[in-house]
Amino acid sequence: MEQLGLRMCESWHTAYGPYPLRLQGFTADDSDAMAQILNSRDFKELEERLQEYVINYQRRVVLRKKTFQF
Repeated sequence: MEQLGLRMCESWHTAYGPYPLRLQGFTADDSDAMAQILNSRDFKELEERLQEYVINYQRRVVLRKKTFQF
């Protein structure tokens, strides 16, 4: 992901409750860079490979705030 231009900014593990077991957060320099990365062939190939190992995969893009966001 870093080679594509995304930086990991957070990683969460849920030990109990009906929430996603793992949650990874990545940031890009700006929304144009994020769109370019998400539409790249390399990202799509990585995402397809990931789905071989996970269930209920979801991807969400949100604007980054300067405060805590969940």
